[in-house]
Amino acid sequence: MKRLYTRSMAEELGYLCLHLKRDEAQIVAVALRRGVFETFKSLVIKQYAANQITRKQAEALLGQKVFDKVSTWLPETRP
Repeated sequence: MKRLYTRSMAEELGYLCLHLKRDEAQIVAVALRRGVFETFKSLVIKQYAANQITRKQAEALLGQKVFDKVSTWLPETRP
């Protein structure tokens, strides 16, 4: 199977920044921000579930309301 060239994310973002109009770039910025936050949230919950951080630390990183909502994803074995 022939391996295709894959562009780096930096190349793709650079292209977007060069070719999008200002209002379109704002839409991309909002989407990226949401994606980064979802990744951050997943990492914090993963660390909490693995006992790498405390509940207090997780709540401080995510905010109590967000933590309470996403902690329902965890198995009930975590205190």
